[in-house]
Amino acid sequence: KRRGLKDTRENLQNLGNELRKKEGSGALARRMNEKMNGSMRQGNFIVDGIRNPGEVEELRKNKDFKLIAVDVPQKIRYERSLKRKKASDAKNWEEFLEMDKRDFGETIESGQQVGKCMEMADFKIVNDSTIEDLYDKLDKLYSALKGTSKLKC
Repeated sequence: KRRGLKDTRENLQNLGNELRKKEGSGALARRMNEKMNGSMRQGNFIVDGIRNPGEVEELRKNKDFKLIAVDVPQKIRYERSLKRKKASDAKNWEEFLEMDKRDFGETIESGQQVGKCMEMADFKIVNDSTIEDLYDKLDKLYSALKGTSKLKC
């Protein structure tokens, strides 16, 4: 907003890439760590939107950090984005594919590398059904994380 940019996915990606290029690939997560370990430290945190392996490495500095990848098949992600009607979402299949390619395919260190982050995950959940099914999967994972030091789920 301060820069006078529209709230688009591309602009948000560009800003994140710019910050990572300037301050290192873990820049965004380093800022989160400062908040999580600072004065607001009370309990557990959920961080979403991790898009670069440097962010994962930075967050792994937290003793109990667990990375959970939530994967959704491409067609379902597209259909859900159409229903959501968020201003920064793609308006058609071709635009969606371009955004998806950027999210998953950038090779520059400061860029979007969602696929690589998902490969680094401790756990993976496939969100390809109903919201109730997703909640059930999350409940099971939460129980496993809470109930065992071996974290099998």
